[in-house]
Amino acid sequence: MVLVTPHKFEDLSVEHEVLAPTGARIVEAGSPAEFRQRAPEADVLLVNAVAPIDSALIATLTRCKAIVRYGAGVDNVDVASAAAAGIQVANVLDASVEEVANHALALALALLRRLRPVHDATARGEWPTAAVHGTRRLSALTCGVVGVGRIGTATAARFEALGLRVVASDPVVTDAPWPLLPLADLLAQADVVSLHLPLTDGTRHLLGAAELEAMRPGAILVNVSRGGLVDEAALARQLQRGALGGAGLDVFEDEPIPATHPLCSSPGALLTPHIAWYTEEAARDVQRKAAQEAARVLTGRPLLSPVT
Repeated sequence: MVLVTPHKFEDLSVEHEVLAPTGARIVEAGSPAEFRQRAPEADVLLVNAVAPIDSALIATLTRCKAIVRYGAGVDNVDVASAAAAGIQVANVLDASVEEVANHALALALALLRRLRPVHDATARGEWPTAAVHGTRRLSALTCGVVGVGRIGTATAARFEALGLRVVASDPVVTDAPWPLLPLADLLAQADVVSLHLPLTDGTRHLLGAAELEAMRPGAILVNVSRGGLVDEAALARQLQRGALGGAGLDVFEDEPIPATHPLCSSPGALLTPHIAWYTEEAARDVQRKAAQEAARVLTGRPLLSPVT
């Protein structure tokens, strides 16, 4: 049996099509509680970004051969516990590269052009032409891309195509098409900082209070990766005191972000609900590729994108 976490896909017709030749039964969990209850029966789990696949759950997976993530990040999966239990973990790395890179660019451009406050004022009957005073030509700006994997590279190429100078920083990559700098040097130079790293113990709060204070006055922060990369309370303080020009965020430490969170009332915050990955094409792509990994496991073939 292949068990699917509660999801927001239109349907699971792609999974049924891919897995039909294996004879596997597909079960959609209707709630997180049902998912945890049914998980011990599963041969494969297909999971989203928010379902916690923790050590307690993994200890119950006596039949499970693999846990497959709909997407790239596996920070919600206890990978070490899965490996110790002999359960493979796989992800889908490339289904939404174009979408996430485009969303990062859209957030940055909206902030740089101050579209939200200008729209709000115009809709109130004002004519706020002075609101764009102080905006800069893109070719005069520097974009710092933190993390130059598939999505970071695609994002950097888009900013460069618009005329921005691009610099990069990455804790593991040693060669890139753009100058690789220590993070502190990137923050000192970048007018736009765009984050594209996985969330690990080493990257959690990569941008803490000190790093946010070290950013250039008026700089823009974009995060379409994982909310835990940023100390959100410190970011809210920087926005509220006007030290930063804005923050475009598609991801948060706790999702959905509560309306009482200080970021929700911070000037210059542009928030979207973890949708950067989505287009109709990307959704079908990630469903197909995750199901194909499940099919490989069920038919004794090696995974294409193993994490363990």
